Amino acid sequence: MHVHFRIRRSRLNLTASALFTAAGLGLASAAHGGFSYAFAFGFPPPAEMTANGSTDTANLIHLTTGGGQAGSAFAVTPQNVSGGFSTSFMFRIVRGPAEITGDGLAFVLHNDPSGSAALGSGGSGIGYDGIQKALVIEFDTFRFPNEFPGTHVSVQTSGLDGVTSSDSASLAHALLSPPTTGVDITDERFHVARIDYLPPSPPDPGTLNVYLDEGLVLTTPLDLQAMPDGGSGTVDLTDGTGTMFAGFTAGSGLADSVHIIGDWSFDEGGCVPPYGFLGWSGWGGPGSQLVMGGRFGGTGPVTYQWSKDGQDLVDDGRINGANTFELTINDSTTQDEGLYQLTVSGGCGSLVSDYPIDLTPACNRADVTDIGDTGAGPDSQLTVDDIIAYVNVFSDGTGCPGGPGVPCNTADITDIGDTGSGADGQLTVDDIIAFVNAFSDGCA
Repeated sequence: MHVHFRIRRSRLNLTASALFTAAGLGLASAAHGGFSYAFAFGFPPPAEMTANGSTDTANLIHLTTGGGQAGSAFAVTPQNVSGGFSTSFMFRIVRGPAEITGDGLAFVLHNDPSGSAALGSGGSGIGYDGIQKALVIEFDTFRFPNEFPGTHVSVQTSGLDGVTSSDSASLAHALLSPPTTGVDITDERFHVARIDYLPPSPPDPGTLNVYLDEGLVLTTPLDLQAMPDGGSGTVDLTDGTGTMFAGFTAGSGLADSVHIIGDWSFDEGGCVPPYGFLGWSGWGGPGSQLVMGGRFGGTGPVTYQWSKDGQDLVDDGRINGANTFELTINDSTTQDEGLYQLTVSGGCGSLVSDYPIDLTPACNRADVTDIGDTGAGPDSQLTVDDIIAYVNVFSDGTGCPGGPGVPCNTADITDIGDTGSGADGQLTVDDIIAFVNAFSDGCA
C-alpha cells in the first residue's frame, strides 16, 4: 500500500515569468494503516502524526528550530514492514546563528513502549538515542572526536535496548563528503532520500539500500525480524507483529541547525511501482533554458524517458537529459511549448507524468497575476493583482533556496531582464527591487 504526505503546490503553468512550481505527478492518495488521504503540511498537526519535543509542524515539519533541542514525528499507527518497504522523503538542514551544521536527522523504525510519542536525546543523540527496539538510518553532520571522519549515513541498532548513536552501534556506514558521493547534505538545499528494505527470501538475505538524490550510497544485509541482540543471538524488532512505528528524529546542541522534513512517502511491500512526489519547472523567457523534472520513489532500478507531444526525445546538444529525471532545453522558444511526458520505469511497473507547458509570453516579468494561486497565469497587463500574487509567493517561500540559475519559485526574478544573470535560487530584497522596477516600467 502507498501512503503519501505532501506539501501543497500549484498546478504547472509556465509563462515568460520565471517559475518553479509542482507538476502533475499522479500522486497516490490511498488510505491505509491509519494514514488518511494525502495532506499538506502547514495545517495543524493531523491525527495521523504525533509531533514530539521541539517539533514544529506549522510549516513543513521542523524537527529542530535552534540549539539544544530534540524533536521527533511518528505516524500514530505502526506500519507493516515484514514484507519490505520503500520510503522516500525530502529533507533540508539549515545552519543557525552559530554557523555550525549539526547534529543531524534520522529515519527511525521502532517498537518503543512510548509508541508514536517516542523521543530520544538531543545533540549527538540526534533525537533517537534511547529509543527501544529501534532501527535507525541517521544522517549525521557533526563530527565528535573518535567518530566516523565526516558527514555520513549510518544504520544503527541496539537490539531490544535503547539504541545508541555511538559508532559502536553501527551496522554499516558511508561517508557523504561530496568527493565521495557528489552529494553535500550540508549545503542548505532540499535533498531526497530513499530507503528500500527487501526482506529475506532464502537463499538471499534481507537487504537495506539507502539512496540520496537518486544515487545509491549504502547497502547492507539486514533482517528486521532477526537483528543482532548485542551478543551472539538475534531479536525480532517487530515484536512478532511484523509492524513498527515509522517517522523521523533530529537533534541539535551547540550546533544549532534547523532540521526540516518535506514530502514523505511510505510504501509497504517488497515490490513498489514508481510514484512521483515532487515536480518542478523553470523558464526565464524566450532564449533562456526551459527546465523540468521530478523526483520519484519505488523499487529500482529506475529508468527515464522524456517525450514531447508523443514523440520520444533524445539528447542533441540543445536538448539534454532525455533519459534522466530532469530535462533541459537550451535557447528555448515558444515553439517548445506542448505536452511533455516523463515515463519512469522501475522494477515493479511504470508511471507517466504529464508536464503541459504553456510558454505564453508575459508583457514583462512583473506580469505574474495569480501564478501559484489559481494557475491563471499572466494576462499581459500590470494590475494590483500582480502585486498581490508576487507578495503572496515571496512570503510563502516554497522551494527556496533552490539551485543557482534555476528559479526556486515565481518570486525569484533577481536581475531577469536587467543584466541577464537570471534567478539565483533564493529570495532576497533584490527580487523585490527587480519586481518593483519592472512594474514601474509598465507594459507596452
